[in-house]
Amino acid sequence: RSFNDHDTSQSPKVIIVNSALARHYWPNENPIGKHIAIGRREPAEVIGLAGDVRNSGIASDARPQIYLPFTQLPWADMNLLVRTAGDPHQFVSAIRQQVYAVDPDQPVTGVQTLDELLDGSRAQPRFTAFLLGMLSALAILLAIAGIYGAILYMVAQRRPEIGIRIALGAGREDILKLVMSSGIVLSAIGIGIGLVAALATTRFLSSLLYQVKTHDVTSFLIAPLAFLLISALATYLPARQATEVDPSELLRN
Repeated sequence: RSFNDHDTSQSPKVIIVNSALARHYWPNENPIGKHIAIGRREPAEVIGLAGDVRNSGIASDARPQIYLPFTQLPWADMNLLVRTAGDPHQFVSAIRQQVYAVDPDQPVTGVQTLDELLDGSRAQPRFTAFLLGMLSALAILLAIAGIYGAILYMVAQRRPEIGIRIALGAGREDILKLVMSSGIVLSAIGIGIGLVAALATTRFLSSLLYQVKTHDVTSFLIAPLAFLLISALATYLPARQATEVDPSELLRN
């Protein structure tokens, strides 16, 4: 059960625990009816089981937690949670009036909706994710430009060789395959070096990850495949240009 008006300072001490506490101290047992001693107070009986709340942040695991009725353990400051049927901001003045009706000198500060509270705790992780995403997109663009430029330079250097191959009977598909394979091999070597570097440095990013392991298998499979596809696309255009080499013009030069 939950707390009610019968749980006063004179009644037997009661307490509600969360699921994390119940799993830690009474695994595979029913916590209802158990007792917990808090300080020098008499042991309090567990009367209810509450869900877990991540009070230390949305990225932190829920910790063992207890709830006590205010009448049995008064506290100096409080947080008031109000569920509304409409826009919460429209109820702020009405809530203040109700609080002032109980105590005119009680200040009501830090009024926030739950969405605003969550947005505040998510601001730093969201900015970090946005920054990393932008840097990743820039890295992909640089990789595309680098691969394209390198293959284009390689084609320019090998134009005489390509012209001779065509003059000796090599077809367009053979030239396309030759240039594409060279570009993909170079990209594969770069991807391999990148994987080794990533495996060595991901531990420094562990604090930025949420429910993802530093050596996440899915990420380490998808990223190389994505870069290999990007490499193939960046290599294709220079390879197409290589197939258009005129052997007679090269031989005359």
